[in-house]
Amino acid sequence: MTYTKAYSDTKIKKIKDQEVENPEEHVADNNEPDLTIFYNQVGTSLKDIVVIEFKSLNATELQNGVSIYELSRNIDPLIETFDDVRVAYGYVIMNINDKLTRGLSRQSGVRTFSHGDYPVFYVYNDNLKDKNNNPVPTHIYIMPAEAVCKDAESRNKTFLEILKNCN
Repeated sequence: MTYTKAYSDTKIKKIKDQEVENPEEHVADNNEPDLTIFYNQVGTSLKDIVVIEFKSLNATELQNGVSIYELSRNIDPLIETFDDVRVAYGYVIMNINDKLTRGLSRQSGVRTFSHGDYPVFYVYNDNLKDKNNNPVPTHIYIMPAEAVCKDAESRNKTFLEILKNCN
C-alpha cells in the first residue's frame, strides 16, 4: 500500500499538530493508535485514513472488547480534524476465541464473514463527521492475526511461487 504519512504509536494530538495548521485542543493526550496511515486519492486532495489497533494474543476477552472501543475513540478525532477525508478504515487485530465469536456475532450491525477457519467481523459506521459536519464512511474490521497472515499468503502465493522457481 502506498501512503502519504504513517505514524506508529503516536498520540493523536501530535498527529493533529503535524497535519493541521490550527489543531483543536479537544483531544486527550492519552489517545495513541498503534498505527495510523494517511494516503491521498490520486489526483485529488481527499485523504483516506487507516487506523490499526493490535491486541496481545494473551489479552482477556474484556481487553479485546475495549480495543474495539479504543479504535473508534482514535478514529473519531482524526476524522473531526480534517475536511478532506473520503473514507476511514479501522482494524482491530486480536485473538478471537469461540466466546468472543459468539458475542460479536450477536451484536446488532456486526456482519461476520470467514476467511477459511478464521472469523472476520465487519461494522459499517456512517455516524462520524468531518470538521464541516460531512459524514465520513467508516469501515471497521475485527480480525484475528491468523486471518491477516492467511490473506497475505493468499495474495502473494503466485508471486512467492515465481520467486521460488527463479533459480
